[in-house]
Amino acid sequence: MKKLITTTLIIIFLVNTAMSQIFDGINLKEDRNLLLSKLKTKGFTLDYAAGETLKLSGEYDNKLTRVYLVNTIKSNKPVVLSAYVGDADNWDELYSNYKKYVKIFSDKYGAPDLFSESFKSPYDKDYKGYEMEAVREDKSNFISEWTRDGINYSVEIFRYNSVIITYRNEENYRINKMEWK
Repeated sequence: MKKLITTTLIIIFLVNTAMSQIFDGINLKEDRNLLLSKLKTKGFTLDYAAGETLKLSGEYDNKLTRVYLVNTIKSNKPVVLSAYVGDADNWDELYSNYKKYVKIFSDKYGAPDLFSESFKSPYDKDYKGYEMEAVREDKSNFISEWTRDGINYSVEIFRYNSVIITYRNEENYRINKMEWK
């Protein structure tokens, strides 16, 4: 019985560790070419590649999505994947999208390690009706962030009326720093 419980716990740990690297069913520990191939299979098209950065367009969660993938300089390991999801027409839609993704990550990883929902001056006191203006002026601070198993995840409202979902692989970030030397 003890062996069965130990084996089950190990399997759960391994599955959770593997799942923490996933965007739209794709493992972020793969090299750039394999990741690019899988994104293309999901319907994303490559817009451009410049140095260590790829930009792709497609749909995620039935919304127009732009994905930026930055990899290590030599080993082509993903360091950061940022998905700009949707282009909201109004505050209610934008905030609803943000809360939806925060809930998805919270359900998976628990309470965020960093959480902020506020507006910066001059919108901090009287923002009602001016939320989208505050977003466009980069005066909104809506971000939730988690760090689990060497991956930093964040959901943020971005100044161009979209939500950014970002994955940062800390191990590959360190590798990239070494490769720049």
